[in-house]
Amino acid sequence: MSRKVLVTGYTGFIGSHLARALVGKGYLVLGTGRQSEHVGYDFSKIPPHKLRGVSAVFHQAANNDTQSSDRENMNEVNYDKPADLFNQAYDAGCRNFIYASTAAIYGKQNIPWYEDALPEPLTQYAISKLHFEDFADEFSCRK
Repeated sequence: MSRKVLVTGYTGFIGSHLARALVGKGYLVLGTGRQSEHVGYDFSKIPPHKLRGVSAVFHQAANNDTQSSDRENMNEVNYDKPADLFNQAYDAGCRNFIYASTAAIYGKQNIPWYEDALPEPLTQYAISKLHFEDFADEFSCRK
């Protein structure tokens, strides 16, 4: 297995800690990120040749502005661009994809949540993350 991985959202709290841990384990870490968590990263700017040899994509990036009602932007940032990235990485030979979703997809249900809890997203952010979960579920069935 290649020691080259991609961490999206590596400037965020989880992504930065994940990237440091992977570097500590000897991985070459490519990363994408922004200074603000409310702005999306344009994954189309990653040259395809950079994705060659990537053995895993750890997808942490998102516009997590739960107050935003801009459905078009949320879908573009949290669904369209990451879906394109997953497809590009797959076409470049990557077969390992790890996606971080959010508890926000469950809305205001009582916690703890269980695996069989049904989503009740209340914000555009949560809806876009649930939409990508559906994509990731279908994507995982690719051969």
